[in-house]
Amino acid sequence: MSSALLENAVTCPAKALSLGTMPRKDSVVRFGISLPADLADHLDRTVTRRGYKNRSQAITEMLRTQLSENEIDTGTASTAGTISLIYDHRRRNLQAKLSEIQHRYFLLIVTSMHVHLESHHYMEVLL
Repeated sequence: MSSALLENAVTCPAKALSLGTMPRKDSVVRFGISLPADLADHLDRTVTRRGYKNRSQAITEMLRTQLSENEIDTGTASTAGTISLIYDHRRRNLQAKLSEIQHRYFLLIVTSMHVHLESHHYMEVLL
């Protein structure tokens, strides 16, 4: 992996996508797209609501997100996350079900943490 690609992967994983070309530093490619009017209106509302400077900024973020998710879905990229559960341990069979799920997905769940919050409430965090 080139140092430029590694640097992009560390600072912005979505920029490191392997799309057939190396990322070009500080270059911009301009192109036009056609959208149905209702989709363009939805985009404009999103630009305003989320505080983007312009459509290009919004579309760039959306594309990076979608391309990254596609690589994760196809197994060509790694991802990490947590699932946090807060529950009442008195609930019938709940702990057994949680344990069963963790065992079923043992290749995906690296570790878990179990915390006693109150007398009957626990928090389970799966990594």
